[in-house]
Amino acid sequence: MRLWLFALLLAGVCGCRRQASVAEPKAVSAPVQEFIREGAILRALTAQGVDMKAFGDQMGRVQGAFDLAYPEARLAPKDFDKAVGDWGVALKLVRMERKHKTFLGAGIDPEFVRLLRAERGEPVLEDWYHLEIHPYVVTYLAEASDCFERGRREVEQ
Repeated sequence: MRLWLFALLLAGVCGCRRQASVAEPKAVSAPVQEFIREGAILRALTAQGVDMKAFGDQMGRVQGAFDLAYPEARLAPKDFDKAVGDWGVALKLVRMERKHKTFLGAGIDPEFVRLLRAERGEPVLEDWYHLEIHPYVVTYLAEASDCFERGRREVEQ
């Protein structure tokens, strides 16, 4: 009986020492951490509604941090690459809209419309004077935000 009680006690003590294996988080390099920090700031700015200058300035910091973190873009996580690309397209659209005064058809440049629709994979139509840019910008910003978050989760796991 004592031997059985000793074996049970020993098994209990050994079993208590065993801990569930917890995956260690990946080590994230300083340049990648900086990119994640700058990207999170841009994501927050665009979610709150940001003015053109602040968006452009922060996008410059994000692009610089991305280039330092991933000198070879092909080695970057796909979601990070897409997020930076979509933020860049949104910024380009807003700048083009201001340059060409395209909102609600006020002086739209047909070449601008062809470029925009080609970028989105849409057919080029002759109704370019009805084009509104805002929905395109919102779509790119939302997709960039989603991709950035997926990339961050992947890197920080």
